[in-house]
Amino acid sequence: PRHIGWELRVSSSNACAPPTNAAQVTLNRVAPVTRVNGEALLLSDIAGYEIYYFKDCTNAQDDQIISIKSANTVSHTVSNLTSGVYYFAIATLDISGLYSDTSDYVELVID
Repeated sequence: PRHIGWELRVSSSNACAPPTNAAQVTLNRVAPVTRVNGEALLLSDIAGYEIYYFKDCTNAQDDQIISIKSANTVSHTVSNLTSGVYYFAIATLDISGLYSDTSDYVELVID
């Protein structure tokens, strides 16, 4: 499964500024309908998703993974984000335990 869609609200910010406020963002996904090899992917074949995100100017060990154990979940809210630039991506997990390629990262700037 490779086709993933996101909707994010983006504003401008100084990427490495110290935290000044906390915000939240709701990520909306579009379920993939085909596998990487072109075969159909039914919603019943999807076990869940993993959302990956990190903040610019942080160490790799600060990266976050959110596991979603439902194919029917179409959105997820991430809270307590401080000022800065964040990057979000998603991968799909099928019922056989196979992960899709990770989607392209989407950038979000929080003032």
